[in-house]
Amino acid sequence: MLGDTIRKIRKSKKVSINKLAQSTSISLGYLSDLENNKAQNPSLEKLNAIADALGVSVNDFFEDTINEKVTNKSELTTKEKFDIEK
Repeated sequence: MLGDTIRKIRKSKKVSINKLAQSTSISLGYLSDLENNKAQNPSLEKLNAIADALGVSVNDFFEDTINEKVTNKSELTTKEKFDIEK
């Protein structure tokens, strides 16, 4: 999920959640909720701020999610299967 990927990238960059909160001006509580998949549908502005602070692109946050869906194709809807196979 998105939060898991953000946490994984943050930890791989050796950035504490406190430092990320400071550098993005996003509250520590919100970042924690996001990483624990409690916050749903973060704004593009927040995702851009997090990506910039971590030195990655917003697309990097979704690669694991897409790869997970491809691996678990049996759990996909017909539309998602169609989109992946394009």
